[in-house]
Amino acid sequence: MLVFTFIITIFIVLFAIVASRGGQVFNQQSFGQAQLVAETVAQQINSAVNSGSGYSANITLSSNYGVNNYNISVLQNGEVIVYVTQASQKIQAVAYSQAKSLLVSSSISTGYMTLQNYMGLICIDVQCPSSAGTAASITLSSQAAHAARFNGVSSYINTGATNIPTSSNAVSVFGWIYYTGNSLSNNQYTIYSYGSTSPSEQVSLNVYDGYLYLGEYNTAGFLSGLQVKPNIWYFVGYTYSAGAAQATLYLNGQSELGSVSAFDSLMPTYNKSVIGARSQVVSSYFQGDIANLQVYNTQLSAPQEYSLYYEGISGAPIAPANAVAWWQLNGDTNDYSGNNNTGAPYSVVFPTVAQVSAKVTDQFGNPVNSMLVGFTTTNATLTKNAFASNYTNQNGMAYAFLTQNLTNAQAAVTATAFAGGVGEEKNLSIWWPLGNNAYDISGNNNTGTTTNVLWVVKAPQQVKYYVPINLTNSQNSSTQHGFQQMLTVNSVAYNSVESNSLQNVDFFYANGTVIPSWLESGNSITNTNTIYWLKIAPIIAQGSKLTVYMGFASNTVNLMNNKITGEAPSLSANYGQYDDGASIFSFYDNFAGATLSSKWVTAASGGTATINNGLSLTVPETVGDYVYVASASAIASQPIIAEAFMNGNSINVGGYRLGFGLVPSQTYLLASGVSQDHVSWQGTELATTEILGSVQTGTAYVNLDGVNPVDSNYHIWGLEWLSGEAGYWYNGYPAPATTTSDVPTDTTYLTLSYDAYTNIGGIPTAMEYYWVRTRAYPPNGIMPTASFGTLYPAPQSLSGYGAVFNGKSSYITANAPGVNTIPNGYNTASFWMYWSGANGLSSNGMIPFSLSSTDFLWLYKNCFGFSAGSSDLYGISSNSLANGWVYVTAELYNGAYTGSDNLYINGVQRGLSQCTGSAGSVTVANSIGLGYEPGSSTNYFFNGSIYNLQVYNVPLSATQAYQLYAGSIPPSSSILVPLGILHYP
Repeated sequence: MLVFTFIITIFIVLFAIVASRGGQVFNQQSFGQAQLVAETVAQQINSAVNSGSGYSANITLSSNYGVNNYNISVLQNGEVIVYVTQASQKIQAVAYSQAKSLLVSSSISTGYMTLQNYMGLICIDVQCPSSAGTAASITLSSQAAHAARFNGVSSYINTGATNIPTSSNAVSVFGWIYYTGNSLSNNQYTIYSYGSTSPSEQVSLNVYDGYLYLGEYNTAGFLSGLQVKPNIWYFVGYTYSAGAAQATLYLNGQSELGSVSAFDSLMPTYNKSVIGARSQVVSSYFQGDIANLQVYNTQLSAPQEYSLYYEGISGAPIAPANAVAWWQLNGDTNDYSGNNNTGAPYSVVFPTVAQVSAKVTDQFGNPVNSMLVGFTTTNATLTKNAFASNYTNQNGMAYAFLTQNLTNAQAAVTATAFAGGVGEEKNLSIWWPLGNNAYDISGNNNTGTTTNVLWVVKAPQQVKYYVPINLTNSQNSSTQHGFQQMLTVNSVAYNSVESNSLQNVDFFYANGTVIPSWLESGNSITNTNTIYWLKIAPIIAQGSKLTVYMGFASNTVNLMNNKITGEAPSLSANYGQYDDGASIFSFYDNFAGATLSSKWVTAASGGTATINNGLSLTVPETVGDYVYVASASAIASQPIIAEAFMNGNSINVGGYRLGFGLVPSQTYLLASGVSQDHVSWQGTELATTEILGSVQTGTAYVNLDGVNPVDSNYHIWGLEWLSGEAGYWYNGYPAPATTTSDVPTDTTYLTLSYDAYTNIGGIPTAMEYYWVRTRAYPPNGIMPTASFGTLYPAPQSLSGYGAVFNGKSSYITANAPGVNTIPNGYNTASFWMYWSGANGLSSNGMIPFSLSSTDFLWLYKNCFGFSAGSSDLYGISSNSLANGWVYVTAELYNGAYTGSDNLYINGVQRGLSQCTGSAGSVTVANSIGLGYEPGSSTNYFFNGSIYNLQVYNVPLSATQAYQLYAGSIPPSSSILVPLGILHYP
């Protein structure tokens, strides 16, 4: 049988194969035979396409064509090219297939070819990716709860439960634990215990020497092989059947059956049932957190235990009719089973804990099993500092837990699913998604240190340029959730990208979410003092910062049409046309139209309230006449600042009082004993002593009579509740005089008022208001400071994320003990790279990735490849790599690299040659670097961006390299997780 070969190669860039046709006569027979081969291959590919996912076949190509040796190229557009060189002639034939997504081997096959179809991907002479472990999407949800925290020395909860099953009755106990003790010999930490020590009938669920243990007093008990590691949340418990000599221990769905003495417990007269210590004797204290402990008077089945586990940390009892005790430990020790087994806590606090659930599915919505998921967070602590990782179960679920020890907060959590799908994550030593940090979410804790690195942001679609803005809270308390941040912007600095009235400006977070914003004043590119207000959803913790972005669309685009981005009502051509103040401020009204909105109630005696795109208040020359407008519902449930944009038309006219205030009730305005002319205050004008404290009906107010400025212009007047005094100001935002702020002791309403209180010397004009609002009180009265970065063009990033290196001082470095340093071993680095094409700070080229100063990837003299640090470079031409995103997979051999290192660009293996210097041999250290040469502070800085770095301590096959490329934009999702307040009983 004639043996022939064919080479199948995939080309990312289409090119023309030039045939020498002019002046030569083609061998028509050879051409016809080559054309037949091309058409046959195209037809076989079409069969794979039309047969759908799951198709697989071995195709034998007959030798009867008479073409003994020919090459076949399959391009990404499905074009099949067969060419033969005979003598000096190149004979080429072309056929077209329907395939648009191909994975083609670069190896040589003999006699036959293999074809597969996996979800529309046609794989030729290479194994298609398996559906197992292929992540297409990820969704997040969360459960917020509390836990009881035990100090391991004196903490416990005495439940006093009398109805725990005894006398050989069936029993089940389940709960969640976060163990922080050690695993030294003979250390026993009790989770839950009941029964008497005399006779020896006490039963306790414990962590013993780092394993789950079911103890019986003065007996051997049942020590399982279910390991409990410190600082990880586990679902634990046991079941026991009435009169049995065995019990089953459970940990996160795993179970182990072991021998026990028949449970025949008696209840002691004191400390009957104890959480966090042994009953009666109160010893073997638990160290860590316990949450959602449930006790049943039946033996739960394995499926019931499994369902209870997957309900999560705040799940309700799976068999409520059999629940004899349910301690949620959600800030208290109440028994929520209805059986009144409320406990008494001793030295216990209740931190908040939230469970975040990530569900990973393939492109058909099926759950993906054994997929690595990494979690990162802000404003809280994951169980592994600021990051964690976990594998999905058979339901496609992976979990992470957060704790919060200080104040009421929300935490922004991002989960990222590994992509690739053939188990490469088992050999991951480092995984840096490089979203906005260098956290290692592989589970190996190789978090990097960043220096002068910026982060690619996912700008909203219409944004063409952006400026990063760091909001720094230097105070010792956090901002509130939904905090209104004021920004003062020099619009002149950005006039090259702004529209004349600033209507193409918005603000957004790094993930592309637009931040509700309101332009207060200075809506011109010539203004150096433009004021914006942003409603910031994440809490800015004490002593920390949050980066937001100011975006600029094309100057012909009006972003204020969406009601997320807006401006003060007086700035629009039509009053309030683009006003979104109600989305920004806690309470807001612009009095648009001709009718008072339902937000208000009004009353008058002689005075008049008129609505005509603004509020006007007038009174005649009669002592005692007044008019007021008050909020229909209470507005002060937290420390606030109230502000109004109003004029001062008549403050120089004696006999009138004009202002706005915070009053304890609407009925107070006309209450018996309160003069009707004092509709916004009580006591002496501008008094500061009757605001809070013992005067429960006191009122904070601003009276404009006799207070500068004396003009007829509009000014912003402000008012705040303070401890013992009223703070007020106009035409600015001064810091309050005190560092504390209080919520009023009574329900509080906002009032706008005008009254005549003495003989009149002249009739004033109307008092006018354009808008009023309340906003969150800043930490200690100090607004977080804003620092503005450099104007950048919106990134052309395939993912919206990445680390940006400036080519002169940016780099990331980390210790990496998981890197393979064994001689003749391999490490494989995969990452997306955007190279600017420039050489950076020096003419010595640049280093995007390094394992040490003698093992790195180098861009130098139109080449890209491997170097041992001796001015040597073994690689490929870099001409096609600049100014575009390419996926790099580099196998780095621990030794002489010639013939051992492999380089893949966009999943395709490239041929290597010695570009410069002599072939070298590398030495690997336990460290990695991005963007520079380790140990060098002046040379080789990378100019461009890197995204989603993965480092493996093994070589990868060509198939794996392609699979990483095909799935290298890992699916991710983010969520704001509510966290409650730490409780001290």
